Amino acid sequence: MTNKNNNNLDELIYNSIKIEDNPTKQLNDTLKTKIYEKENMEKVTEKIRVKYFVYLFMSLNIVLSLLICISIVIFIKNIYLCIIILCLVLSYILSSVIITFLSLKLKIFKEVFI
Repeated sequence: MTNKNNNNLDELIYNSIKIEDNPTKQLNDTLKTKIYEKENMEKVTEKIRVKYFVYLFMSLNIVLSLLICISIVIFIKNIYLCIIILCLVLSYILSSVIITFLSLKLKIFKEVFI
């Protein structure tokens, strides 16, 4: 008698576990779009981190170059030599800023079109 009850119980458990309800296509599509959006947001935040990292190096370059300019003004007594060196350092600062922005623009251009 217990064997028959166990068989009935086993059948009931098996039938209750058996799931025939499949998700709809709309549900699958919405889940896929949410996953893709999440992945895209992660990529965007990674790009932003890289961008700020590049800006950090540019700003450090500007600060150090300005410190060099200040030290040149303090220590060099010849006014013509001081002006020439200051012009060179300031042109270096300007070129580093231009190169930084161009490299970021080219990187964005490559990511979009390639």
